[in-house]
Amino acid sequence: MESDAVNRLLTMVPLFYVFTLFILLMLVYFASSVQMERRSHEFGVYLTLGMKRKTLFRMILMEDVRDSLIALAIGLPIAVILSEAISLVTVKLIGIGIVGHRFTLSFSAILFTVIGFSLVKLLAILVLSKRVVSKEIGELLFFEPVGAKKQINQKACFIAFISSVGCLGIAYYLGLSEHMWENLIFMFFVLFSGTLGTILLFYALRFGIEWVMKHSKKKKLHDFNFRQIQEGIVSRSTLLAICSLLLFSAFCLAGYGSAVASQYIQEDDHVLDYTFLPNEPTNVKDPNETMSVKDIRQTLSSAGLSNSFKDLVEVKLGSAYQENIGTSAIDASALNDVISMIDNREFADNLMQSTRDNDNILSESGYNELLKAAGKEPLDLGENKVGLYLGKAFFTDEKSIKKLSELLKSDVAVKIDAASYGIDANIQQTNFVTDRAISVSIAWIVPDELFDQLTEGEYSSYLGGVLQPKLIEEKGLMMAISDINTQLAGTGLSYESYIQNAGRQIFYIVSSAYLTLYLATIFLIIGNTIIGIQFLMEQQKAHRRYQSLIHLGADYKTLCRAANTQINGYFGIPIVVALLNAAVGTKTLFQGLLPYAYRDQSGKLLIIVVIILVLIAIVEAIYIRVVKQSSSQYLWTLMKPAREE
Repeated sequence: MESDAVNRLLTMVPLFYVFTLFILLMLVYFASSVQMERRSHEFGVYLTLGMKRKTLFRMILMEDVRDSLIALAIGLPIAVILSEAISLVTVKLIGIGIVGHRFTLSFSAILFTVIGFSLVKLLAILVLSKRVVSKEIGELLFFEPVGAKKQINQKACFIAFISSVGCLGIAYYLGLSEHMWENLIFMFFVLFSGTLGTILLFYALRFGIEWVMKHSKKKKLHDFNFRQIQEGIVSRSTLLAICSLLLFSAFCLAGYGSAVASQYIQEDDHVLDYTFLPNEPTNVKDPNETMSVKDIRQTLSSAGLSNSFKDLVEVKLGSAYQENIGTSAIDASALNDVISMIDNREFADNLMQSTRDNDNILSESGYNELLKAAGKEPLDLGENKVGLYLGKAFFTDEKSIKKLSELLKSDVAVKIDAASYGIDANIQQTNFVTDRAISVSIAWIVPDELFDQLTEGEYSSYLGGVLQPKLIEEKGLMMAISDINTQLAGTGLSYESYIQNAGRQIFYIVSSAYLTLYLATIFLIIGNTIIGIQFLMEQQKAHRRYQSLIHLGADYKTLCRAANTQINGYFGIPIVVALLNAAVGTKTLFQGLLPYAYRDQSGKLLIIVVIILVLIAIVEAIYIRVVKQSSSQYLWTLMKPAREE
């Protein structure tokens, strides 16, 4: 039932494997570079004592091999456990049930994981080791902040700031325009303009921080803190810009993926598990051999499946088109006057277009059976009323639907075959089939007598089946449907199931949400890790400055407060820029990638995005707290000045 969905997902695995290795390489490289910086003095001492550079290179390489083997020995079992945990959650969501879950272990996946991780670690350590052993002994024994000797060119910073505003303005304007998703070249230009604008903005911040330092209120170690932040940006402006772009990507992906997934779960109105199709060919050799609704019921009974279904509901769908005069018997022009009063113009225009010359009609009795099966109040149309059905895949704006329902209470009429009928104010959206290929945007629910009169016996029947709740509780939805399908295999019945149609989207929603949140998590980790590592590296390089402050009388708490202020600035600047970009980026994603059925819900989705960003802000606060603790621990080691020979 899900081979198509699974195969499409499996084709994406190699792409994400390569992409993950690239991201992992960045993380491993920067994490390893910190270790190299911390051991820089140690390596310098080794060379001073006579160790050959080849020996040092071999020692670093073998240490990394040892650490990689330990990491694999610990990480692989944890990965298997996490994989099974994700599988258990997935099977629960798609209806297999915990009992239907089977433990699987792919040795090829383990092999590719080991190979990929080993190659990434080897490449990173080769580059870093070569860089370390190529340095002079003096560079290894003594180091200073990279930005200490760099001068700030005010004219260059001003030009960079103006250029960044222009690039970002172009990216924002074009990203929100209708042309953003027209072709790859246009998309590339928008991404390039936004990326370049962000990089130039961080370059211009060199002078901006100095201006803020001169005009802000002076506090304890005020100039020292600002100078440290400024030197960090001077030396690593491009790196911090890239980190900000990674955080921007994480914010957009997490917000968009979570919003769409939550909206799909909220809007899914699952009532029918099966739709049997009468009058469909049941014999390949004889296309004229078909089954009626009565024949289907008898076949299900003969197959011993009658007790498996709680309800079997027949819904009739016909057409009010009159061939003799070449037009529809339904005139809904009066309804359009009411629709024009709805504030949401996109919803109103779509509805008016759908009602124009629409001739779909549903029988009242059949649709009432469906409503009873769904546990909803049935319609009571009488002789002078009709109901209005709006397909949930086409009309999703609950606020506009509620407004229309209120407007229909003011005696709005529709003409059917020259007679006036009032429109019931309770708008119906319960889907009468599981097959999404049979999609009806709008239909009129009419009394049975009027239905027979308009269709003259020419209509389509759909027999909906609702499985017994006890059966679903015991086996799970997917396994229950799978077992029923096995029993239906030899009956010759033509049918569609929920899993084959509407339920199929669960696979795509779960997988896309997983991949989106996966990428968001990776980007968030990479961006924060690089920022944190970079600050700690710069702090260690500036240890002489902290020791000077200690000699001048600065206590431990004062140094910690100063370091915390620097950390807030070091993290705060990339995060603020990322949030500004994400405000436009998320809107662009909604505009270009959001399914049409969700377009009316963009306001509600943006609220979900805000909630997700608040959760990410909590994660950021935790991460910043961890960096502050690491900084404080390092500063504590400096409180006892050691004599340097």
